[in-house]
Amino acid sequence: MAITIDDIREWSKVDFDALGYALPLGYADDPLEKLLDRALEYVLNVTGLGTEANVPADLTNTWEEAVQRRTEQLSFKSQEDEVDTGSDFELVNNLTAGSYSETRRAMGETEKAKMINPWPLLNDLLWRLATIDKRDEWIDYWAGGAGAPAFEVSEVDWDVWHPVSPFYGG
Repeated sequence: MAITIDDIREWSKVDFDALGYALPLGYADDPLEKLLDRALEYVLNVTGLGTEANVPADLTNTWEEAVQRRTEQLSFKSQEDEVDTGSDFELVNNLTAGSYSETRRAMGETEKAKMINPWPLLNDLLWRLATIDKRDEWIDYWAGGAGAPAFEVSEVDWDVWHPVSPFYGG
């Protein structure tokens, strides 16, 4: 179940060479290897799986796609213009091209803008792979520390209070 760089290059439609991840002639180390290592670490951490051995057999395809998508995401996010583009996206609220008009967000709105999810497919894959404990941890995080919904059951011996019971008081 180990995912290799060759797998990622085969499965993905991303042109990694054009993004600066071409394997230079005469070198044995693929520059995409570091991104794959980071993607594996991320997916294992976010889902709570811990190791590749813990990936359920019935979710192998989901696992492979999540690692592939995270590797693709990292390859795009490592581009030089990513920081500029990201900050523009977070701060610009309205843009008009004819006679140029640009409205910036207030600082409080910027945090809300960061919550916009440009990678919903990756998040869906990660959620499907997540362990129950990790899902509870994420729900708690998203709820602002309010705690994941839960309940507790306590057994009560109602026979003690039965009218024929000596404890009933009758």
